[in-house]
Amino acid sequence: MPELIVSQIGDVSVKTVGNIINMKDWWSWTPYDKCSFRCVYCSVEAQGKSRPVITTEEIAPMLDEFVKHRGKLMLALGISSDAYPPEEVEYGLTRQMLSEIAKRNIPFTITTHGDLIVRDIDLLEECKTLHTIGVSIPNHDEEFVRRFEPGAPTCAARIEAVQKLYDAGLPVHVNVAPWLPGMTDPDAIGKQLPADIVVNVTALSYNHTMRDFKKFLSDRDLSSAERVFRKDFPTQESINEPFLEDYRRIRGGTKGNLVWLTPPGQNKSIIDRLPH
Repeated sequence: MPELIVSQIGDVSVKTVGNIINMKDWWSWTPYDKCSFRCVYCSVEAQGKSRPVITTEEIAPMLDEFVKHRGKLMLALGISSDAYPPEEVEYGLTRQMLSEIAKRNIPFTITTHGDLIVRDIDLLEECKTLHTIGVSIPNHDEEFVRRFEPGAPTCAARIEAVQKLYDAGLPVHVNVAPWLPGMTDPDAIGKQLPADIVVNVTALSYNHTMRDFKKFLSDRDLSSAERVFRKDFPTQESINEPFLEDYRRIRGGTKGNLVWLTPPGQNKSIIDRLPH
């Protein structure tokens, strides 16, 4: 039977129940150790072939213990590594998780770069505690997807998945993240979606505030994003400045459903909205 374990990673206190992890403001769960989508800008350095770290039989007892310690915090699926990599077709771990969450009424969110989530619409409709589904669509250009998200579905496939989730009445939104200077056109994505679907726009982050922690975990001085993009964008400000210029130019977008979030390094939470 899993139990609550409290440990220190550097100066960060970490709680775990099975492979559900809490570091501060939420609990996070993923059934796979790595992510086969292999996004080059991965904020948690999780690129690699997805392999299960739990079995379907272990999920129910883990959740039984988790509900004793959850408190009031949300459970987030797909934060550390995507919950819907191609391997999910074979293993069905996320589907089993949703089935067990529905039985226990655990408040939760899902974030994914994939389109396989539509397979689970039937279960998602049963989950009365589902808060949001975030589908990441960083770019409307399929060549961008092939270069920077080599294992992920196409933009078109994700747009179609969002439409199906929306048609099912599920609380879906889109994350245009990361925004990159000269590469990202949030309006081009927003125009392909129903007008009342929120489209969050977030600048690429070099995660400097987490540098020491990431160094402890991966022994790397630079994040994957910074290693790939620093030649063109040597500083965080070289990303933030054109991001804010684009925001001022487009503001709410032609359909009014773009939500621009505070870029990194502004002494505010990056989930804070810029004025519409």
